[in-house]
Amino acid sequence: MAMSPTASQCGRESSEASVNGYGGVAIGCGSTITGTDITLRQQLNNRRGTGTNDYPTGVDRLSGASTAVGRNNQVSNPGGATVIGNSNVSDGDGSFQNVAIGQGNWTSGQGYNTALGIGNDISIGNSNVAIGVNNRASGNTSIAMGRGTWADADYSIAQGNTATVAVGATSGIAMGHSATTKGERGIAIGSSTSTVENYDPDTAANADGTDAIALGTGAKATENQTTAVGRQAQATGANAAAYGNEANANGTSSVAVGDKAKAQGDNDIAMGLNAATASGGSNNIAMGNGVSTGATGQNVAMGSGSTTANAASSEGGAVAIGRDQKATGDGAVALGDPNTANGNGTVALGRNNTAAGDDAGNTAANGAVAIGNENKAIGQGSVALGNASTAAAAGAVALGDTANAQAANGLALGSNAVATNADDVALGAGSQTSTATGTAYRTGTAASNSVVSVGTAGNERRIQNVSAGAADTDAVNVSQLRSVQDGVDQLGQTTADALGGGSTYDPSTGTVSSPTYNINGTDTGNVGDALAELDKGWTLQSNGANSGAVKAGDTVDIGTADGEENLQVAKEGNDIKYSLNRDLKVDSVTAGDTVINNDGMTITGGPSVTKSGIDAAGTTISNVGPGVAGTDAVNVDQLNQASQDLTDKGFGITAQDGTTVQKKLGEAVDVVGADENITTKVQDGKVAIELAKDLT
Repeated sequence: MAMSPTASQCGRESSEASVNGYGGVAIGCGSTITGTDITLRQQLNNRRGTGTNDYPTGVDRLSGASTAVGRNNQVSNPGGATVIGNSNVSDGDGSFQNVAIGQGNWTSGQGYNTALGIGNDISIGNSNVAIGVNNRASGNTSIAMGRGTWADADYSIAQGNTATVAVGATSGIAMGHSATTKGERGIAIGSSTSTVENYDPDTAANADGTDAIALGTGAKATENQTTAVGRQAQATGANAAAYGNEANANGTSSVAVGDKAKAQGDNDIAMGLNAATASGGSNNIAMGNGVSTGATGQNVAMGSGSTTANAASSEGGAVAIGRDQKATGDGAVALGDPNTANGNGTVALGRNNTAAGDDAGNTAANGAVAIGNENKAIGQGSVALGNASTAAAAGAVALGDTANAQAANGLALGSNAVATNADDVALGAGSQTSTATGTAYRTGTAASNSVVSVGTAGNERRIQNVSAGAADTDAVNVSQLRSVQDGVDQLGQTTADALGGGSTYDPSTGTVSSPTYNINGTDTGNVGDALAELDKGWTLQSNGANSGAVKAGDTVDIGTADGEENLQVAKEGNDIKYSLNRDLKVDSVTAGDTVINNDGMTITGGPSVTKSGIDAAGTTISNVGPGVAGTDAVNVDQLNQASQDLTDKGFGITAQDGTTVQKKLGEAVDVVGADENITTKVQDGKVAIELAKDLT
């Protein structure tokens, strides 16, 4: 059936309605129906997997008749189309059961397409829906709704102003102003920030990767399996996820959650306002307000403020947790409010602690540890624990409240303990070390540069339970000192006994009193003076003249004059013995009138005995009376008496005290010491007088 005004009434641009086929209905100027086939037996497909799509009651097939109502509508397909409005078209081979309602809509493709609104286009596929103004649904079972939206992929949905699901983005969804989906199963929901009506993909939501999701104004999920949720959120690394305003997940499998959070390395996680992981790193975690991680290593930064964590090598990792924490170096850890750990293996825990190479924390010091409140561990391997304690150099350790180890390898243990020098040890609250100077007691060696202190001047401490020392450098305990004191007391008493002279030992003071010696009538109060007095020696003279001092240690040679052949001196033990030779040798002997010389014996006025012979008139001279005058002859008795007198007279030795010892010729003189301190001995034919080496 065709109904319309006449051709003249329809005007130049339209003709009368026409139907060329079975069962068609065309109403309005220019509406035409062609190609309707009554043999159409198209069945509805069941795409739900279960159940059936039944016809209405009493209907056993789809209608092959088309309907066109309005102006200039055209139906040119096998049949069953419905076109209502102005200038709508349903055509194309197999384009049956299409619906076009509105103005300027185009439905073709394989059928079952629906276009509602103005200027909608369905030219490819089947079961598509385009609703609104100037929309395009060109896939299979795609939906385009809004203005200027394109659903160009199978099973896609484009809704909004210029929303787009691109060709190939099967099952994609794009909703919002300029929202765009380019990957299979991608979802882009959100609007462009542009104030114009035209397509603006740069500031719109974009889901470009397979299974990508972009939700929010300007959100972009550009790689496969990415998710961007929030205003201008961006997930640009494969499998990345960005949630929040301007959140950015650039690395593969990275996650950014929060306002302006940035996860820029592979497997990074950034959560919180302005939380960020650095570009170029991987496996970093930044969680909190304004926290960040460095580009090196695998770091963890959690907290707020300017908390940062950055390892020194790609294999390392730093951890910073809290407010304004800074952890720099492999294994560096900063936890609390706020702390700085700079160096491999450094640890700063608590509040305002620094473990680094300088007070500002700008240089590294490996292995430094600062734990507590306002502690500083400055230098490699330094440790500061407690409150306001400082380990100021490499290897230094300060433990307690305001403990201070000021030099390398020093140890300050206890509140206010201070280790001043390198390798010093201050043990206990308030203990302090001072500079070691001078020489060591008794050994005389240079004092060590390092000391151990367990107190301060006026606040000394005892060290208890000290084991007895064994090595030369071991500490000793009181029991050992008592043993030493016992030895000192014994030595003191022994010394007093050895000194004699009334010397005594006082164990309470450890002093030995001075002895009193009388040497040669002079009193002395010490061994030195006594020895000096002894050193004065004694005087030896002969015949009251030629005196000489003999000191201890000197040797007195007692003998005869050179060439003397008649006298003999012998030492037997401590005795010196003088004797005449049995055979006297003299040049001349005069006895009264008798002269005995080398020529013989001559008796003045009497006989003579000379080399020539004895002049005694050939007789024996007997009964010679004793001679009286100098020229008298002497008899045998007188000669005997003279010899006896010479023997009896002998010789004398006078001592220093004036005492004279008289000895006969032939008798021995004993030269002995006055006591055990002076000894005599015969050495090489001489008498040696010596001072004893061990004085008593």
